[in-house]
Amino acid sequence: MPNTREKLIELFRGIAHENCFGSIEGIADYLIANGVTVQKWIPVRHELPQDGVPVLVYVYMNDDIQKVTHRGNRWYSTWDNTTEIVYVSHWMPLPEPPKEEKPFHYEKGNQPRGAEQFAKACAVCVNYESALCKDCKAEKKSGFEPPF
Repeated sequence: MPNTREKLIELFRGIAHENCFGSIEGIADYLIANGVTVQKWIPVRHELPQDGVPVLVYVYMNDDIQKVTHRGNRWYSTWDNTTEIVYVSHWMPLPEPPKEEKPFHYEKGNQPRGAEQFAKACAVCVNYESALCKDCKAEKKSGFEPPF
């Protein structure tokens, strides 16, 4: 996986190749179209996110990052929306999700360690979908069991 510097060099080569130096706006549009974002931690003493919108927070007490929502003057885990998260010093908007066309599916016998966490996933392709998995066409049953 390329590091940030290598990725930027690759993008700038693309800019030079496509001759979009005509304007700063053209360069910005090219970088945004190729997934470049500006992510910055915002101190909670300066600004708070919109209520109910999921964000990432830095919990300074245990040096942890959590996905939460802000409601009133409190932070709640998005896991269950009731667990309060305390000792938050900074927050930032969530990054954009991956732009892959189709999620990766593990084949039987080729699951990663700790894959038991996927126990509620499709028993054939480890995909979180509704009753019928769109990708492998397998019908799900109650009491899912992982195929590993």
